[in-house]
Amino acid sequence: MAANYVPITREEMEEYLREISRRLKATVMRKAGTEGVYALALNPFVGVRISTSLGQTESVVGVGKGAINVCLMGIQGERGWRSINGKAGNKSRVNRTTNWRKNLYDLIQDFIDAYKKSPDFYDRLGGKEVVEPRPITHPNVSKKTLDGLIQRIIAIHGWDHNDFLSSLYEQVDRGRPLSEKQLGALEKFEKPNPSKSYQFSREELDGVLERLRDIYRAHKGDLRKQELVTSLANQVKEKRFLSAKQLALINTLESR
Repeated sequence: MAANYVPITREEMEEYLREISRRLKATVMRKAGTEGVYALALNPFVGVRISTSLGQTESVVGVGKGAINVCLMGIQGERGWRSINGKAGNKSRVNRTTNWRKNLYDLIQDFIDAYKKSPDFYDRLGGKEVVEPRPITHPNVSKKTLDGLIQRIIAIHGWDHNDFLSSLYEQVDRGRPLSEKQLGALEKFEKPNPSKSYQFSREELDGVLERLRDIYRAHKGDLRKQELVTSLANQVKEKRFLSAKQLALINTLESR
């Protein structure tokens, strides 16, 4: 059975859009300089565009001519009136048949449902600017002070592999100062207790390893001492520090 096409006037279309805009809680817009391009604005960034080929109020489109095209469009800036989603449920148009009002409403609703599934995505496409949150700086702490704390933290060897120091870095990087307790803990990392361990510089590292190689050669045949020296050398290479007791042990081995 052939479809029953009907003519539609501009007045009919605009009256219909005003009616459904109240149900959909949208705002009717008409593109400047056109006679038959409308939109139902869902918010300041995204709308559903309805493109017709309607002429003046008294004009009609002939039977079977000119389908009604629908899409999601942007509203702001360069995206204004441009499509940001051309199909909903694989449909993008409604024919001018007897039940065009119902079919058009259903298609508009499909596009609104598509928008609701990813509103942030479509809002950005529609021209919404995404402002990244800026670090909140404590009012009593200057940027210079925060930068100084950052430099102190990253100057500590292995800070990025230490959970506590990494948490201090993130806190300061976000503009938050350190508490007195945190500052005290930072100072302990900056000034390790010499009675517990000694951190080697790059230059000192080579000298310590050379001393261990000499001790290893001097105790040829003594597997127990050679294993001990190998263990100390591996620790120096991997962690770049020795305890005070280990340093004393090296001195003792050298003297024998």
